[in-house]
Amino acid sequence: HDGRFGEVGNYSSTVDESCDGPNLAVGDLDEVVAMHQCARKCTGVCTTPSCHCDGHFPGFDLPSSTALCLPTAQCQHLCDLLGDACSGVDAHATLPRCFLKAAGACAATVPVLGYVAMAKEVEEPAARRLDGQLMGHSTGEVLRFTGMDVSCAGEYKVCFCDSTLLPERTTPTVCSMAQDFSVDVGVLHVSYLGEALQVPSRRSANCQSQFHGGLTCNAPPAVVNVRNETMPHP
Repeated sequence: HDGRFGEVGNYSSTVDESCDGPNLAVGDLDEVVAMHQCARKCTGVCTTPSCHCDGHFPGFDLPSSTALCLPTAQCQHLCDLLGDACSGVDAHATLPRCFLKAAGACAATVPVLGYVAMAKEVEEPAARRLDGQLMGHSTGEVLRFTGMDVSCAGEYKVCFCDSTLLPERTTPTVCSMAQDFSVDVGVLHVSYLGEALQVPSRRSANCQSQFHGGLTCNAPPAVVNVRNETMPHP
């Protein structure tokens, strides 16, 4: 939850500037964005480091505020997921705090000390697609994570938090405690034999290479020997 959501698109940055156009209204956006509004999640409920509430400005971030408490890369990723509706990000230079900008809002910038204006660079769809999917990006069907390292070989249980499955607590509903990560994703195998496992004949499972490295594997189908005889009715 604290790592990067995935590989982000290209952004051109201007230090001590802000995009001149309006911010996206957080209340009108999907819950995956709205749950990170500083005024919503940083009012005493979410207190772990993964909440990034050091970007919250108490007394300034009112319920109508459009400020999100997230690191820059995560703000950019949300902007990517919003497609053409988001034209860029205004990110605080030192704190996990940002604003998503409406379409066309980053066509020009204005001086604002302590912020970085990041305009999304529009690419041709064909240049960003690989087999019908955005290259390196998360999609509605596949979540991709990058920039994560595991230093010790072994097997690790991978868990995920779906905020829509959390029990009703004091709002906001965010993934802030270990018990919130109740979705069992599978097993992560970390091996020093990574190069050898790239050869299909040396694997005992059906595997495919992942965009950011490593393999995703499923157990091979079981081989069932059926004798040529009449099967009994159930």
